[in-house]
Amino acid sequence: QAFCGSMRRLADRTLVTWPLQVAPRSALVLFGEDPALADADRDGVPDSQDACPLTPRLSAVNSRGCAYSQR
Repeated sequence: QAFCGSMRRLADRTLVTWPLQVAPRSALVLFGEDPALADADRDGVPDSQDACPLTPRLSAVNSRGCAYSQR
């Protein structure tokens, strides 16, 4: 139940509520997010390991989560 409560729609990242109904011959892609791996700035580095938590969106970052302009 805890896992289902963290499921989001891939298209818009909104949380899914259960029970979920999907129309026949359609599809809905979902993904789960582990709170331990939260990534607020979406740079691919978990917040717990991110040295630069406010990198600009879609910036290339190093392994510490810092954009190359932030070094």
